Amino acid sequence: VYERGRYPTNYWRNRIEVSWEFKKNWNAYVSAEVYTLFTPQEAEIRRVAFIAGVDYTIKKMHNIDVYYMAQPDFNKKSLNLVQALCLVYTWDIPKFKKKKK
Repeated sequence: VYERGRYPTNYWRNRIEVSWEFKKNWNAYVSAEVYTLFTPQEAEIRRVAFIAGVDYTIKKMHNIDVYYMAQPDFNKKSLNLVQALCLVYTWDIPKFKKKKK
């Protein structure tokens, strides 16, 4: 939302990811995600997130994902490092088909 006298914050996020299936239903991946802030004066890299994880597919519709993320903030005088260990469960709800009469 634009406010008079204030410029909106515009970030551009780019991610590069490499993944591989090392066993049936098991995938490992690593990625890096760059957050670039655009202002009228310049463009600067604000954060870079580094992620590594594994996911396991259970019976086509269920998935468990465990990953670690480290996200340093480079624009502070002292390095601020955000770290997270995440566990994600996903259930893909099947699409119900209408029965033909």
